[in-house]
Amino acid sequence: MKGKVFKRGKTWTYVVDLPPDQGSGKRNQKKKGGFGTQKEADRALVSLLASVDKGDYVAEINLTVADFFDIWLKDYALQKYKSTVYDVEESIIRSRIVPVIGRHKLQQIKPLTINRFYNGLLEKYSSDYVRHIHAILRKAFGQAVKWEMLVSNPIDKVEAPKLRRKEMKTWTMEQCLHFLDIAKGHVHYIVYSLAIHTGMRKGEVLGLRWSDIDFEAKSLMIQQTVNWTPSKGIIIQDTKTSSSARRIPIGNMLIADLKHRKQIIDADKQTIGTGHYKDHDLVCSYANGEPIKPRRVTETFSFLTGKSELPKIRFHDLRHSHASMLLNNGINAKIGAERLGHSSVQIYLDRYSHLLPDMQRDAADLIDSKMQMTQIPITEPTP
Repeated sequence: MKGKVFKRGKTWTYVVDLPPDQGSGKRNQKKKGGFGTQKEADRALVSLLASVDKGDYVAEINLTVADFFDIWLKDYALQKYKSTVYDVEESIIRSRIVPVIGRHKLQQIKPLTINRFYNGLLEKYSSDYVRHIHAILRKAFGQAVKWEMLVSNPIDKVEAPKLRRKEMKTWTMEQCLHFLDIAKGHVHYIVYSLAIHTGMRKGEVLGLRWSDIDFEAKSLMIQQTVNWTPSKGIIIQDTKTSSSARRIPIGNMLIADLKHRKQIIDADKQTIGTGHYKDHDLVCSYANGEPIKPRRVTETFSFLTGKSELPKIRFHDLRHSHASMLLNNGINAKIGAERLGHSSVQIYLDRYSHLLPDMQRDAADLIDSKMQMTQIPITEPTP
């Protein structure tokens, strides 16, 4: 590889012939000037040649962060991610990332720029949301390194914002049962019953099929989800991870609700007629068999919560309420993690650690009580 240094006016410039362009085979020459002395130009040239020799040289490209994300979304994310994930990440990129750092040159992005970007976001959004953005940037810029657009990933030198835990809102067992009493007769009743009795996620509840339920074994299997995306509307797809696909034992109260629901669906099929019923085998559906839209579940839940005069919580908090019931009734953490579909016991415990102080008190009181009951009285020796 040839390179030379020469003076141009009052400054020094280097020029070097790099390996030909892999695509076109054309000559690839790099020139850079503006060095104050010949020694500075020589050092820069030696550094460049060493980088090429090691195989970590990345050619300069006139690409902005916004341009790069257009490429990444089309050539990577669209191929790798499910529609639900893709739509969320594209929305975050378009609405949060590009408006702030989109004009920066990709190869000039510095860790300090990203750190300041995060600080600005934290003034408006939760730390959990900013950590999601951090994960997107890390994945995207990591791919830029693999595509030889960046020498290294700048996100590797930026700390993710610390998680600021918000107080988790849950209902007690009594409150959950009161809500179900209020919701009785509503088309979404079975949705709420499943969420309360199993801790399933909304998409998992809406994706449950009759073929996934074993009434004799008193269990159900989670294998698919129903979600909504701006690009495709309602979509039915497999669960996203192996831990999400799981078998959940169920009790008699939920079984009774499911059997009642089956009677309603059988009646709907008779009324509408087999030829017109949209049969997806779904437990949670409208009268014509169509999947229930997730947004409608959220809206109805808010309405029924107001009607029940219970503390206001989100639909997803029914999952947390179920976890609270498990912990407060001494269910082993491994069983709880498997039931809720967490990938590890540690994630389960980290998420619900705020419930542990009360349990520690209960455990101490229980052990103390048991020890007092089994204590052998010490009798005075006879003279």
